[in-house]
Amino acid sequence: MRSLPALKAINMQLEELLALQQTLSASVPADLRPHVRIAYRDGKRVHISASNSAWAARLRILGPRVLRRFAQHDSGIEEIKVTVDVSSARRDAPAPPRRIESSGIRNLTQLMERLPEGSLRHAVAKLLRGQLPSNDENQAFERPKGEE
Repeated sequence: MRSLPALKAINMQLEELLALQQTLSASVPADLRPHVRIAYRDGKRVHISASNSAWAARLRILGPRVLRRFAQHDSGIEEIKVTVDVSSARRDAPAPPRRIESSGIRNLTQLMERLPEGSLRHAVAKLLRGQLPSNDENQAFERPKGEE
């Protein structure tokens, strides 16, 4: 039973971090809340992790507001250090490409056929190639020289 004091100390740290997280959540806009979290406390400094650099920048702008909120809760926090959590940034998968409806593909195909040879025609052809599922259909759209 020698581990009971250690477990109590861990529980106290967890409760403190939870209270800091609740204070942080109450002091930032709703759209920012899922992207920031308390990483750890180091004396009078709290380290806050953001899911990417855009959220980190926004949190830095709100830093004085967050510090005031921590002061209101008598947390002893005097400094905030914001870092980007690169592991969460890797987890954010890119959105799947949008699919163009068949009527849109027909309209783009007709547009491409009417366009003169040039960069716009090649751009429309490239867009269409990205929308078609099989390589056989992709060959219907010309590839500009050097783009393979």
